[in-house]
Amino acid sequence: MRILINSSLVIQAYILTRIAGLKKVFNKIVCFTVFSMSSIFSMSSIAQAAEVPVLEYFPQCNYQVLDKRAYKYKVEKTNDSNVLTQENLSKAMQILIGRMRSHAEELDADAILLVDREIEGVEEKTWTKNQDEHVLVTYMAEIIKQCDNNSDTSRKPTPYDKFGAPQKEITLGKVGGWQQQIVFAMPSDQRRLEPELNSTEISIEKGIYGVPLSTPFGEVIKIFGTPTLSMRINDKQQLIAYGRNHWFWFTNSKLARVATDSGIFTTEFINLLAFDDRFEQQEWQIEGKIRKGDKIPPELASNSANNQTLNILSENYVDEDNQRTISKVIGFDIVQREFNALPLVKWIDSQVFNNIIDTYLGSENRLQLLVSDLPQQPIAKIWRDSTTELLLFDNHIVVEATGNNVSKVYYLDKVLASQQSNGWQFNGIEQGQTLQHVMSFLGDDAFEFDGVVEFSGDKFQAELFFEKVNSEMRLYGAEVAIY
Repeated sequence: MRILINSSLVIQAYILTRIAGLKKVFNKIVCFTVFSMSSIFSMSSIAQAAEVPVLEYFPQCNYQVLDKRAYKYKVEKTNDSNVLTQENLSKAMQILIGRMRSHAEELDADAILLVDREIEGVEEKTWTKNQDEHVLVTYMAEIIKQCDNNSDTSRKPTPYDKFGAPQKEITLGKVGGWQQQIVFAMPSDQRRLEPELNSTEISIEKGIYGVPLSTPFGEVIKIFGTPTLSMRINDKQQLIAYGRNHWFWFTNSKLARVATDSGIFTTEFINLLAFDDRFEQQEWQIEGKIRKGDKIPPELASNSANNQTLNILSENYVDEDNQRTISKVIGFDIVQREFNALPLVKWIDSQVFNNIIDTYLGSENRLQLLVSDLPQQPIAKIWRDSTTELLLFDNHIVVEATGNNVSKVYYLDKVLASQQSNGWQFNGIEQGQTLQHVMSFLGDDAFEFDGVVEFSGDKFQAELFFEKVNSEMRLYGAEVAIY
């Protein structure tokens, strides 16, 4: 440990005591004592500042992983107890985190992330010959270099806090023949920020609810709060949504378009989004005149000015009384003239995703499937509730996550209405297969009722959904709860 000494204070103390002579020796002792105590406090502060922290939230940026390794410790059984208690595990964690910090200091790292944990003996067949003497506790840690966090996105808890405790309640059952008495709390709520909307106006001059086009991304978030959906379309464009019917496009982090219809997503995907009553129930007015449900002649459906176009979205029908075509207002689309929707960033390789799922389901020792185990960052994040979010990975796969733990996987017919892809697969079952084929494949493990098939394994519970296509029931979607 480095000790920083203020040389000017030492010299000053020395001079003062020499001048005072022997009669002032006591003052020298007092002065030195005060200096020594302040040095101790300074040393303590320096040591604390230099200690590599264990983070409880993932950095919301592309941090660098310097090393990822498992740290193991044997929790010895005492003579008077056969219980793996919180105290036992806490002592083990102090030692393990000390090892992690030593390793992190060697790598000149900025922080530590606890990303996984295994406790030997969860399954009886994994017990070792020493099961009556100790339990082997293993933590997987990432040693990282920090990055610039993006304050515009909500924080995501790591699976384990700085003390090694899971940030969700779990039950491990019997551990290596020992009883297990550890209960942990859920992570802190990630509540949605919902500022009140102070305007109902939609206009070229004032934009949407007082926020004009070209407003920076961060300012839009500050005014409207937490988005329901946040999606990276490509390197230049981003899309966010509030509820299911207010969609905001940004180009180079500036607001470029707002519409009540995304125009790209399927109803199946949109139905996964949470409602935002502020926007869903908003009684908007276009240019202070036109409301939702109003009848207008077709020639009033569009207005352009200031390099912007305001389109009124409507449904046309024929008035039976006078056989005249009438347009009924159902929404709006305000857009900059130079706005051009760019191609979507490339989806993940779904086969890589499938391999990760299959590996976890086939593992006997893994206790959790983590978001950090998945092949890349999601293309979109969807706020679900205060502890849960959805992550979009490709045109079929949506993952439900609580903290960093995968709790469910949605396999959709498709996410983007106009995009074709190869379909999804899970556990040997593929999209498009017939009901007869799937039931034959699953055998007695499956139960079917009214076009829905249920089956389960040690780590999952699956529901498969079928629809009639050319007189045959074919598989189009699934929901798989992960344990």
